[in-house]
Amino acid sequence: APCSVSSQRRAIGGALSLAAIAGRRGGAAPLRSVCRINKRQLWSRLARSTRAPNAWRVRDEDFSPPTNWQLRRHAVNAAIPMVGFGFMDNVIMIQAGDYIDSTLGVTLGLSTLTAAAFGQVVSDVSGTLFGNTIDHIAARSGLPTAKLTDSQRRMRRVRLAGMAGAVGGVIVGCLLGMTTLLFKDLGKNERLRRQREMSTLFSTLMQEGHELIGAEHCTLQLVDTDGEHLFSHG
Repeated sequence: APCSVSSQRRAIGGALSLAAIAGRRGGAAPLRSVCRINKRQLWSRLARSTRAPNAWRVRDEDFSPPTNWQLRRHAVNAAIPMVGFGFMDNVIMIQAGDYIDSTLGVTLGLSTLTAAAFGQVVSDVSGTLFGNTIDHIAARSGLPTAKLTDSQRRMRRVRLAGMAGAVGGVIVGCLLGMTTLLFKDLGKNERLRRQREMSTLFSTLMQEGHELIGAEHCTLQLVDTDGEHLFSHG
């Protein structure tokens, strides 16, 4: 008698299980079934009724836990792109933040943290635009893959290894990006701010100072800390 699809699924699944058990024991597998199976019709109907036609062709080793070698390779593959991303993110943030701090920051009186926040905006936009490029370069670097199956990639230990590699990679990349601070004049922006403040103070004294004391003209003289140099501004 013809069987339903569910009955045929159970029949073929039981036959495959018996075949696997018999293969491990070194004997022949009984392929008899209580249901008469038209294999061509069965696979045709299964292909139309399931989302994954190859779901029945799952190997036992797909569910085996990954080796330590595979986990290390997977962590390295996750870390390499993040090194590039962390390096690019920090370098762009430092350069953009420093430029904004020395221009708009001095002109508009913005704080250093505000300039750094604007630099982070530029860095995030750059990461969005060039993130795929970094992934593409990392993919073409020739790193050996971990050769994980789809089932292994869903395992918790594999996901944790990938996360740990990504976190370590972005930390290393950010630290490498911070090396640009060794080649920058970190006190330049602060000197520019003080110079602008002093210029404002001098201009105010020159324009309004003589009116306060009832004089026709005034001159501002500054003595250097060494006591040997005199600066005049009039």
